[in-house]
Amino acid sequence: MQYLSEYTDEQLLTLLHDGSEEAFTVLYNRYQRRVYLEASYILGNVEEAADITQELFTWIWEKRSELSIKNSLQGYLIIGVRRRSINHIAKKATKDKRLKKYMEYIVSDLAVSPQQEGSESENPPLFEEVMSKITPYARNILRKMYFEDKPQQEIAQEYGVRLQSVRNLVSTTMKALRKNFKKSL
Repeated sequence: MQYLSEYTDEQLLTLLHDGSEEAFTVLYNRYQRRVYLEASYILGNVEEAADITQELFTWIWEKRSELSIKNSLQGYLIIGVRRRSINHIAKKATKDKRLKKYMEYIVSDLAVSPQQEGSESENPPLFEEVMSKITPYARNILRKMYFEDKPQQEIAQEYGVRLQSVRNLVSTTMKALRKNFKKSL
């Protein structure tokens, strides 16, 4: 493989097209850092940047026999990682909007307004019952997110945890709330 590192991108792409794992490894080692840095700059999150980088190179490997790169491989990879990063941001924003809308729906069904939320004693019994089944930590995060309109990134920093941990907690807590809400009706 040492000798392959001296090959041009075009020569390596030809070998890759024929299924050479060694050529793929050389290309990966040559461009992975640059692609990762681009994704990290766009996303502002190192874990997501690593995921997007891995997805791009996995896609390159899977489509190796169909690839037709006319110009610079580096340019192709940078454009690819930019598109994937932007799509990732758009999907995440849509998911966050849906989740927030759903939470607002649950809360409105329980006849709780954000103003009432500040006072525990004014909440309806059903709301209290459902909320009592989740941990105080999860309850606090949901309150900050849905009633104080704090972004997940800010909540993660406040609690000193990773953003993905907050997302996972919100997701699992929402599932538990739905389940408990259905049982209570």
